[in-house]
Amino acid sequence: MVIGVPPVFEGLTRELGKIVEQPLLGPKAKFPPATFGFARKDVSGRRKPQAIAHRGYKAKFAENTLGAFKGAVEVGADGLETDLHLTRDGVVVLSHDKDLKRCFGRDEKIIDCDYEFISKLRTLKEPHEPMPRLSDLLEYMAQPGLENIWVLLDIKLDNDADDVMRLIGDTIGSVPPLPSRPWQSRIVLGCWAAKYLPLCSRYLPGFPVSHIGFSTLVASHFFAVPNVSFNMAHAVMMPWDRLFIRKAQSDGRPVYAWTVNKECHMRWDIRHGLDGVVTDDPKLFVQVRDSWHEGVKDGVSVTAWLDVLRVNFFCLIYTFLFQLKFGFQDKEIITLQAGQCGNSVGQQFWQQLCQEHGINKDGNLEDFATEGGDRKDVFFYQSDDTRYIPRAILLDLEPRVLHSIQASPYKNIYNPENFYIHKDGTGAGNNWGMGYSMGEQVHEDILDMIDREADGSDSLEGFMMLHSIAGGTGSGLGSYMLERLNDRFPKKLIQTYSVFPNTQDGDIVVQPYNSLLSMRRLTQNADSVVVLDNGALTRIAADRLHVMNPSFEQTNQLVSTVMSASTTTLRYPGYMHNDLVGIVASLIPTPRCHFLMTSYTPFSGENVEQAKTVRKTTVLDVMRRLLQPKNRMVSTNPTKKSCYMSILNIIQGEADPSDVHKSLMRIRERRLATFIPWGPASIQVALTKKSPYVTSSHRVSGLMLANHTGIATLFKRIVAQYSTLRKRNAFLESYKREVPFKDGLGEFDEAKEVVQGLIAEYEEAEDADYLTKETAPTDEAEDKRAG
Repeated sequence: MVIGVPPVFEGLTRELGKIVEQPLLGPKAKFPPATFGFARKDVSGRRKPQAIAHRGYKAKFAENTLGAFKGAVEVGADGLETDLHLTRDGVVVLSHDKDLKRCFGRDEKIIDCDYEFISKLRTLKEPHEPMPRLSDLLEYMAQPGLENIWVLLDIKLDNDADDVMRLIGDTIGSVPPLPSRPWQSRIVLGCWAAKYLPLCSRYLPGFPVSHIGFSTLVASHFFAVPNVSFNMAHAVMMPWDRLFIRKAQSDGRPVYAWTVNKECHMRWDIRHGLDGVVTDDPKLFVQVRDSWHEGVKDGVSVTAWLDVLRVNFFCLIYTFLFQLKFGFQDKEIITLQAGQCGNSVGQQFWQQLCQEHGINKDGNLEDFATEGGDRKDVFFYQSDDTRYIPRAILLDLEPRVLHSIQASPYKNIYNPENFYIHKDGTGAGNNWGMGYSMGEQVHEDILDMIDREADGSDSLEGFMMLHSIAGGTGSGLGSYMLERLNDRFPKKLIQTYSVFPNTQDGDIVVQPYNSLLSMRRLTQNADSVVVLDNGALTRIAADRLHVMNPSFEQTNQLVSTVMSASTTTLRYPGYMHNDLVGIVASLIPTPRCHFLMTSYTPFSGENVEQAKTVRKTTVLDVMRRLLQPKNRMVSTNPTKKSCYMSILNIIQGEADPSDVHKSLMRIRERRLATFIPWGPASIQVALTKKSPYVTSSHRVSGLMLANHTGIATLFKRIVAQYSTLRKRNAFLESYKREVPFKDGLGEFDEAKEVVQGLIAEYEEAEDADYLTKETAPTDEAEDKRAG
């Protein structure tokens, strides 16, 4: 039976079974099963575990050296296990430790050293050998005669997740495999944390994945991801987690145990049908395995059982500390609100977040807000008087909107030092060039605010910008700040919520100019852009809220609802999609194609009688409606080739994983979504709780974040409208007076070229040979996470 859950883990188990990722129209799973990793039959037909050499033949050789790996193969190891770290110059090396002290007698950290320096070091243990690269091990495995040797890669958490996964992918791709055995059939990616799963799909598609851990409680979450195998600390499976082993075996998932060096424990693993034993002494295990039969007793002594219990106790403590560091740690996001639209939307967003977290208008926690389980610190910090203050910086070049916020009922929640109003207060006159030029003049003051907020964060993950691209401040100042954020925080994610103009009925005559110039920065300087356009917002307000001429407040409420829903998994975390990098990585397969569209249902207006929902909401109903074009908050004109690159549905409310699975199967049967021909055809689903402090009129609600090639049609309209104005040289004089255009109008030409390249990228993504096409070099700024 499974041991009872200690109170310290209640937060971990609350979401057990709440994360679902199922295929829609494609193969059974993103991660293929590691069929080569199952136990193998001996001459008697009995399945026995494979011998997996822990860091090579560690009992005899210096660990993680080529000598240790070759020695393991010579004594009959079936597989190898090794650990990965990065050097300063991006070389993937084999080392368990993050520093050089234990194995090489040096105090330096590996990440602080170039490989040229490391390659000259030799192990303290004889025979003295250098630290190998991953490429060295793969070149050894690519020799004829070693076809059946496979390797389990233990990907350490000390390096930047995106960097290490990308460089592992590059390294594997640089070493030709044996013709008969591609690397996908010989390499298992070992991941400790769920955030690595989308990165595995992104950088190493088609490779099997194994969860490495020391808690079956944590490991149970990974049953929600098809075909993930398990590499668990041996002690936690003795004596009370045999149920976990049976569950994995019934699911057809390999189970390995680490690190097993006692003969009695080896026999226990053989008896219980494990698929592999990770051991320092593969020679000893092969001998024990080959001599084992049903009549052999395990011989686990009382002392050995006491050792198991002792290790379990330390695993329990270490699991808690591990989760604090890697699992549910608050990763803060700083919000920048630029211009009239950005600040108006932001005002609604913060009001909604306060209500959802039980925070009153003065920033104090309400007496009834005692349930917990939320992560307020992602978007708020606590001041010395324990009030919750938004991590928000409010920027405008004219005072009207910010003054209204400072006089609003929620005025006391903001940090007064985080308001920036230009001293002249004249605004940017709906001119991108003026907003950009003023940004150049005042950026130091704004960056001081940003630095102060960043310094006050324990684990800053990134930035979220709210703005419009049609006017002057949100587009021009917003563009300038995107560039500066990229320069100042090159490793932090930048996501924007960008409101595009109504291209059919815009109220700013120069909005095509402003939009095109902003689009260049959104393409080159943002990691993720959530696109919302005023035309779609007006249409949805008319259709769903039955308001023919919606006010700015009503359309802003639609945007803030989407923002609130899209951040729910960050604020009420499950075991996947609980940080920004996990969401971005799962939705964006290539750096430039990072423009996302949204759908939300059901919208309801509690103050509008006709808008009150009367239908019964179900998971199937919500997921079906999310796919309907009329519910998209972007006005597009998809072609027959238009298709989804990725979908993440965030479902809130009374939803069961089995309902989600049935709904996905129904959607598949009806072929309600078409996916790219070169990638996984799957809808990812995250189930998350609703705020207990906000009354809802519906049982289930849902948000779809989708990467869809049809969004290129919106960009085409912007380019077409720009070209029409430019041919007439209309309204250019006001731009020529600004700094970006002092040497001519080349800024326009460069922006048009970037946007046309983006359009071409989305159109090429509709073709089956997209990944093999010759593409233009990617601007370094387009994917700073790769740098």
